[in-house]
Amino acid sequence: ELFSKKIKKTILLENAVDFLRFPQIKRISFNENFIYLGRLSRNKNILSLIKTFEVLCKVNPEIKLFIVGKNFDENLEELQETVKNKGLEHNIFFTGELSEEELQNTVEKCTYCVYASLFEGFGISVLELMSSGLIPILNDIPNFRNFVKEKDSGFILDFSNPVSSSEKMIEILDLPKEKKELISQSAQVATKIYSWENKINEYIKLYQKVIAK
Repeated sequence: ELFSKKIKKTILLENAVDFLRFPQIKRISFNENFIYLGRLSRNKNILSLIKTFEVLCKVNPEIKLFIVGKNFDENLEELQETVKNKGLEHNIFFTGELSEEELQNTVEKCTYCVYASLFEGFGISVLELMSSGLIPILNDIPNFRNFVKEKDSGFILDFSNPVSSSEKMIEILDLPKEKKELISQSAQVATKIYSWENKINEYIKLYQKVIAK
């Protein structure tokens, strides 16, 4: 959108993602654990996640959110203090960076990945987690609307409103196991268009088109 205003012959080639990072998880049951994976930066809107989970945990005190990633330009101590002041120390955990083994173990503990980002350059970590079978619950921004089809391969929420977003998440948690299984499978399928196997062909076709001229 930005560069097409300057140059008419602008083509978008989206990122390709290596989906070998996380194995596909075969779930016997679905739990109430969530994971956020990524940098702790201001555009990731972690504070809105905390506010939503504050409301959510009043309804279901068993819910857990693992916030995984290094501090970037957020005030981690301030976020941790907010969690403590809201009495959410047993619900929200800041793990920092994890080894690949630790990360895989954490992913396997979770059913949902959750992102309240205000904007994203792309969102590779979301697709990686979806490819493992996690159900995505994402903020209403253009990138994320491209990743999921609402109620089919994931959910789009407005995280600027903690009450409405928590109410919708309660509805998601209350879905029958069979529906969650279908959404999990659809999320995995939805990521396949971003695989290197598919995306590399787009690059090849573009090079061939340019070379031919």
